[in-house]
Amino acid sequence: MNGTEVEEPWTKERRWGDVDFMGLLVNLSSPLVLEENQTAVLSIEAVLCGCLSHLGADSYDVRMPMCPCSSFFLSNMTFRFWLPEDATISALEPGGFRKKDHKLAYYQSGNITELTSEIAKIRFKVPEPIFLVDCPYMARTLELDPLSGIRITDSYELDNRRGPILDTIKILLPKEAKFISARDELGPLKVRSSEKNGLKEVSISLRSKFGRGQHLSLTLSYVLPWPDLVGHEGLSSFTLNFSLSDGLSWKTDVMFVKVILPTGARLKACGLEPTYLRTGFLHEEVGFTLRPAVPAHAPRLVVEFSYSPLWPSLLPTLWASLAGLAGCLLVKLLAPAAPAVPVLAVPAEDVLKLVRAYEKRMRLRGELESLREALRTRRISRRKFKTRSKAITDELARLDREVSDLMSRLREAGGVISELIRDLEVAESELQSIERDLRSLEARYVRKEIGSEAYRRLLREYRRREDRARTAIREALLRLKELAT
Repeated sequence: MNGTEVEEPWTKERRWGDVDFMGLLVNLSSPLVLEENQTAVLSIEAVLCGCLSHLGADSYDVRMPMCPCSSFFLSNMTFRFWLPEDATISALEPGGFRKKDHKLAYYQSGNITELTSEIAKIRFKVPEPIFLVDCPYMARTLELDPLSGIRITDSYELDNRRGPILDTIKILLPKEAKFISARDELGPLKVRSSEKNGLKEVSISLRSKFGRGQHLSLTLSYVLPWPDLVGHEGLSSFTLNFSLSDGLSWKTDVMFVKVILPTGARLKACGLEPTYLRTGFLHEEVGFTLRPAVPAHAPRLVVEFSYSPLWPSLLPTLWASLAGLAGCLLVKLLAPAAPAVPVLAVPAEDVLKLVRAYEKRMRLRGELESLREALRTRRISRRKFKTRSKAITDELARLDREVSDLMSRLREAGGVISELIRDLEVAESELQSIERDLRSLEARYVRKEIGSEAYRRLLREYRRREDRARTAIREALLRLKELAT
């Protein structure tokens, strides 16, 4: 592009001023030269969020552009919209829309001038509610075991901001999934599964109604066969090849994936850039962060590791040796010992209060940042901003006091809980440091003390640090929640 060749094609998002318009700059691997009567095909695939709205009862409305707003003159344009199963079309705009068997709505037009587009408005009804919730965070853990298979645990943080009231959540899993279970903060939930279009549809019955404005923490666990996901070359070289779209039923803003290798395995290489790595005695873990993750568009997870198939047979010997060592220690411990130090009891309710208050504080901070962005782009009035921001600020002040009081009490408990509290404090301090660094970086860039290339490089580094800190906070909160339940 622009007469300069690059090694590989790449794309980059571009934002223009304050008009809330996002474009895409595509750099080709070599200049595109077209002679007379020659054509070139350019395919663009995108995921649009926020186009679907719930009107009430069983009615829904879709509003989306029928073609890209580009710098090209479009001689012909065809727009096709496939509707959900059993949907009934009730309204189509603009005029000229055609429909086929209530499954397909399509529109054809021509002579579309540059930098123009037209909005399609489609209204339809479906017998079953569509799951319209936001998923700001999802954590997925893959525990690899050649004997029992690959246990996958998905933890979702869900917000119902614009969808209907739900008492059942449906998730599509690979048809090979087995030993399926689900739970919320209070315990196990009832699960039903059935085959549908070559997949396994899992219906989770919620403990109570999930209405608009409510938050839900949900954990789903299942097992996939080892041979389906893990290949091997030779006796000790293995490769995990797993599509992260499997089991992903809706878009998530941040997805953290952790892979726990089999006992005795050693990590060799990863297809994605790791953001988390933990190594222990005969135990290794590696993690990745995706921002965002979209169903059918999430990347494949490829992890190469070395592992000896003899480990399962050696484990009984290892456990027997450890049992003998424990017996020797037990004989020594049977001697009169010093008075035991009393253990400080920690109420589980205090731990859950801290987790709920901390998560609510994180959501309110994100909402306050969104309000500031909306004010900057003039999507809300200053009066509305002041009213809403004051309410959020007052609630944040109350939550800060509550979190500080609970953390000071739990810190005295010692043990694992004290370590997790310390991890939270370290990660929170890192986020505050990153925020100061970002403000300083923006100021230096505005004053032209650094160039564009250095600005982008430092910005990427700060974002990576921010992802690691937020992941550490999520991990600590999940572990506290597990300890309490």
